[in-house]
Amino acid sequence: MKGMKTGVFGGTFDPVHSGHVALCRQAEKEAGLDRVFVVPARLQPFKLDQRTADGHHRMEMLRLAFSEDPRVTVSDAELEREEISYTIHTLRVFQHRFPEDEISFILGADSFLKIEGWREYRELAAKHPLLVGVRPGSPMEELRALILRLESECGASVRLLANEQMAIASSRLKELLRQGASVRGWMPESVERYIEKHALYT
Repeated sequence: MKGMKTGVFGGTFDPVHSGHVALCRQAEKEAGLDRVFVVPARLQPFKLDQRTADGHHRMEMLRLAFSEDPRVTVSDAELEREEISYTIHTLRVFQHRFPEDEISFILGADSFLKIEGWREYRELAAKHPLLVGVRPGSPMEELRALILRLESECGASVRLLANEQMAIASSRLKELLRQGASVRGWMPESVERYIEKHALYT
């Protein structure tokens, strides 16, 4: 039986914003993905010193943000584990679950540029196509040099997505929310209402 084209989109999503939604949709479109699992991290290895909103709040915000996309499922694959959320472990879980599928990994350019510091990154890049969203100001020469290294080292398949470029980050949104400033347009309204209802990031 021929497998499906499955995407895994990982991150802290603290909070999810419109850039995340746009990146996921562009990955679906350009890579022809049949489905995407959005996977909020429990403990990210590079963010162990940062407090995040509780996992169930991040799950609910993601469900709201992607409620109109039937191809997206929000997964607790990392939240249900006690250990640090290493991407390679998560991808192995999905590959075991769907052995016939091509499992691609969706990530932003900022994360991609740090991939050589990730756990078992060569296996990750060799086995899973990487779908990378760029932002305004992304260092294209550095990105292309990294792509060439990964292609040479492990035969990686990397696609730079022509996604809607939004100059926003979750960290900046949290600052605005703490200040009581407007975040209109930077996240789905349903997520904004959820944050207000539960007094997150205040």
